[in-house]
Amino acid sequence: MHDADETERLETALRAADPLRDRALADDPEGPLGLRVLTRARGRARHHRPRRAVLVPVAALAVAGATAGAYAWTTDPGQPHSSWNVTCVVDGIEIEIGPSPAEQDPVLTCGDYWADSWASRPDVSPPPAELTACVDNAKGDPLRVYPGGAGTCEELGIEPYTGLSEEQLRLAELREELHQNPDDCRSREEVAALADRLFDEHHLDGWTTRAVDADDEHAVSDSPCTMISTYDEVNRTVVLTGMPEVTECLPEDGCHRIDVLGEGHGAEELVELPELPEPADERSERAEPAEQG
Repeated sequence: MHDADETERLETALRAADPLRDRALADDPEGPLGLRVLTRARGRARHHRPRRAVLVPVAALAVAGATAGAYAWTTDPGQPHSSWNVTCVVDGIEIEIGPSPAEQDPVLTCGDYWADSWASRPDVSPPPAELTACVDNAKGDPLRVYPGGAGTCEELGIEPYTGLSEEQLRLAELREELHQNPDDCRSREEVAALADRLFDEHHLDGWTTRAVDADDEHAVSDSPCTMISTYDEVNRTVVLTGMPEVTECLPEDGCHRIDVLGEGHGAEELVELPELPEPADERSERAEPAEQG
């Protein structure tokens, strides 16, 4: 069994290395020292903000620079323009997590997350009696859950969440199928052909695939394998890029393998855990001789 303090330090380091730091982590003291990430495979098939220290890019879902007027593909102002994730506002901090709203009610998702965080972290306040899901389509992450009951969204000047569109629900089914067998090495032509077939099967009219722009930060042009870079829901486009190879950051260099797809899927990222600050008592002990001198 791993030392509890060591496990806690690893968890803290992993969260510090990731701007989306507060994804739920599996409580698995008998598991790998790197800690298994408690999210489903499709919950990690995106990249909303630049990640620090993670050497394998994951897919991007955010549509940078978009404005509220661009989101004409949703027909109800209470439907989010992006249907992949939910942002929980916990103690004033915005935290993007999965599962997607197509899989679970966002209020339940954030309620569970808040309760788990409160139970494990003394700096988190107790979960509120009520949470409310709202939609702010002026933001890249429009589906957001706030503390408070009826009237919360109106007070914030945004729309109450009314659910996903039928098209978004069909897109969620497509994503599930498109991300099966994530370790398979498939060419761009194979992935594009599979996506085209799934567009037809799920009645996603107007959807296409394209290669990522050459100057995109997620572009990988020299790989024989293809991965999803972006689901651009606004423009009904699945953007493809090459699958990168891990050539640096080996375990002997202080890196740890993290199972990013959940138990049994086998796909991993190598994560370089940053050095943690010294505990306060150790800093004090180091400082004492100098102070006495």
